[in-house]
Amino acid sequence: MKHKKTIINHYQDNISSHLSNGTHKPYLISTSFNMLSHEPDHIESDILNRIKHIRLNDPSSPMLSELYKQISDHRFKTNQSMNRKIYERDITFKRVSYVWQTYEKFQSHLVQTLVKNAGRSGKIELHPLTFDFMDVNGSKHHNHVWDDDGTLHIHSIYLIRNEISVKFDGLLAEQFMPILWHPKLSGVRAVHGEAIGSEPSDLPKAIQYASKFMAGVDPMGWQSDLPLSFQFPLTNAERRQRRSDAQALAATT
Repeated sequence: MKHKKTIINHYQDNISSHLSNGTHKPYLISTSFNMLSHEPDHIESDILNRIKHIRLNDPSSPMLSELYKQISDHRFKTNQSMNRKIYERDITFKRVSYVWQTYEKFQSHLVQTLVKNAGRSGKIELHPLTFDFMDVNGSKHHNHVWDDDGTLHIHSIYLIRNEISVKFDGLLAEQFMPILWHPKLSGVRAVHGEAIGSEPSDLPKAIQYASKFMAGVDPMGWQSDLPLSFQFPLTNAERRQRRSDAQALAATT
């Protein structure tokens, strides 16, 4: 219990410090994943081409919402078939790493959608500030279900700058499908969420919900090499380290 309270207080202090000046709005966002990414088949490719054509020529068309739903439904069916081949009765570094890597792809697309010229110096202040926590089905009642399809998911506290909040609210209303249709994001199953209220108890409740798996882990008995939390945007040092890791991995393959 003490460990859990310490985690909640730490994140509450950190998040509250960003909210105190009124420049950000807080949200509770949940992201679920397929256990595998996949290359588009001919049906998915056809839907993707139609989406690209309409986004280019008639971006306000109501057909886009229908096509987003079609591609989401098709990917779900495709991944159901693929996922049945994978049943791991434990949480592993490989599975956790896959989820974080897929989530990072989503973050990249989100930033580029919300912030014009997002890579330029000085624009990082406009990037969404996230506090991300790994979760697993059944964690609420400490009955973890490791081998469920898509059991690993992420709960996050997002802090969104006022300057981009209208764009973000628009994406939230469409469950981020204007981003998730992209072929490189087939590993993301769904993203949904809501704004966090302004009552004093609202933020602590959101943090407690998001971090319930990590906060319920015995810090002395858990595998310390499994990253259960993360934060965006990446620092320059983290970006350099990831490039170095990728180059080292490429040199061995």
